[in-house]
Amino acid sequence: MKKCQAYNKAMLFTTATEVASSFDMKGWMRARVEHETLTDQVAAVFRSYDKKALILSTEGCTVCKKCSNPDAPCRFPDRMYPAIEGYGIMVMQMAPALKISYNNGANTVTYFSMVLFNE
Repeated sequence: MKKCQAYNKAMLFTTATEVASSFDMKGWMRARVEHETLTDQVAAVFRSYDKKALILSTEGCTVCKKCSNPDAPCRFPDRMYPAIEGYGIMVMQMAPALKISYNNGANTVTYFSMVLFNE
């Protein structure tokens, strides 16, 4: 049986980006790429202190054009961030409790990432 990693600290962060309309899928994707770039930068800082820091982010991985799964292991495991909700964390409830806006208004897309780490 695999031992589960325990963490004693967490940090939630977000980006909010204006898009042309609620149906602007290209704008959503641009905003997501920008958010994941920020997540990469934050991950590098935290992992320089805690190699086992768990980085969680948006709805799925966008690193490769074609995923190697299930035929082969992930080619970039350090850049693949599982979805926060995939770990059972309810961002919609957590954000307001931390005084972070979940909904930033019409024509705005908001993405969240989370870092679980040890001091």
